[in-house]
Amino acid sequence: MTEQRARRRWWPTISTLVVSALVVATLAILFVIPGPFIHTEAVAKSGVVTARIDGREVAVTVYLDNGANPFWRMLKRDGSGGMRITAVDLETGEPVWDEEIHDPYRRERQLIGATDQYVFLRTTFHVYVFSLADGSVVATEDDIEGLDGATRSQGRIVHREGSDTLLFTDGDSDGFFVLDMNTLKVSEPDADTVATWQCVLDRMRTPYDTPTHVATASSPGLRSATDDAGYLARAVYVAPVTGRCGQMTADDEVIGEDDIFPTGQTAYETLGEGTTNHRLQRDDDTVTVVDTEDGAEIDTSSPVLEVVSGAASPEGRFAFIRQRDLSDIAPAVRGQSSSVLYTVGQDGTIHEVILGRHGWFGRPW
Repeated sequence: MTEQRARRRWWPTISTLVVSALVVATLAILFVIPGPFIHTEAVAKSGVVTARIDGREVAVTVYLDNGANPFWRMLKRDGSGGMRITAVDLETGEPVWDEEIHDPYRRERQLIGATDQYVFLRTTFHVYVFSLADGSVVATEDDIEGLDGATRSQGRIVHREGSDTLLFTDGDSDGFFVLDMNTLKVSEPDADTVATWQCVLDRMRTPYDTPTHVATASSPGLRSATDDAGYLARAVYVAPVTGRCGQMTADDEVIGEDDIFPTGQTAYETLGEGTTNHRLQRDDDTVTVVDTEDGAEIDTSSPVLEVVSGAASPEGRFAFIRQRDLSDIAPAVRGQSSSVLYTVGQDGTIHEVILGRHGWFGRPW
């Protein structure tokens, strides 16, 4: 009788432990343990820029991380793993930092440009300024006096390649301003800049071409294409003819778009042209680094799909983003493809960085 009472006394405890263990195991399978629910899908459509951190060149890109698994994504405010910004060493392919962008809106984003201090990102409603040192948010348009007008409905932002300034218009007052990308100070442009760019940034006159997925930002040199020779090239926005906006007629009509952009608004520049003896040759399903002098193949990428964006550094290193079929290493990838960042060092070696890859506790690997 005493033995039966002892068993009855212990039974609730054992049952509780068993149920608790089952609950913990279920939660671990759904949220923690890498397995069939883990996703590796990332979408990187915001472009890529190159800059320098402590003497080494890096590539910076932004991607939508679709989360470790469907259940983990349910806990996120925007229903996904979140937007992230990452910097990768161009020479080695090693990640330098990877940070989440705490923006609740799942809107289109486009990198505008970078200096050796800051990286600038344009979204539908905001401008973000990130520290190049660690990826932290330094400021938004609300923190920079005069910049908030750039995010209004008719506001425009343009980064002239090679410069450390952003040109932008105030959507409400039609004002035209300059942001110093190093000091984060806003000022008025000089007369020559106004005469060259005022009508270009005014979308009611002759709008500067923009990426189709960003209605209010123009970002030179972030999209890649392929030229007739089969080498990867990037789209570069051509500067307007100097002073042509200042020649507009008295009734405020445009002289003509062909007068402002006589050679067209976009040109294509082969990655590596004029900066290195390497070029990137596109084959049917791979990218091959070739020597420009003798055509010798140096390295070849894994099988890839279409180009998303690309850039070349001043010292001749490359960064490009392509979609890759990851089903061989991540069976749970939705749609069977994900954005992958490739870097090419000065010796022509290709390094592959899989974005949005997850492991324990749903954290990026």
